[in-house]
Amino acid sequence: MSTNATFIQSKRSNADFVTPRQLLSIKDISRSLDIDAQSECQRLFDCDLRTLTVTTAARLIADLRARLIRQEAQNDDACEFSFER
Repeated sequence: MSTNATFIQSKRSNADFVTPRQLLSIKDISRSLDIDAQSECQRLFDCDLRTLTVTTAARLIADLRARLIRQEAQNDDACEFSFER
């Protein structure tokens, strides 16, 4: 990490970082998707979950929710069957 990036990161207040509620949402949705939240954060944003900003955490939550909705829709489609009389 460059000196400038370190300086900028050190200037952030705790309010700039992911909130406990956001972390809980990320972990819960990730568990539902059967993926590792930390690995997903590293893959998408190249950082640790606890160093996400509030805004980036919100983007991750939105992405995970969209994936969960798609997965649930696919599961619903796979479970549909017809009854013949």
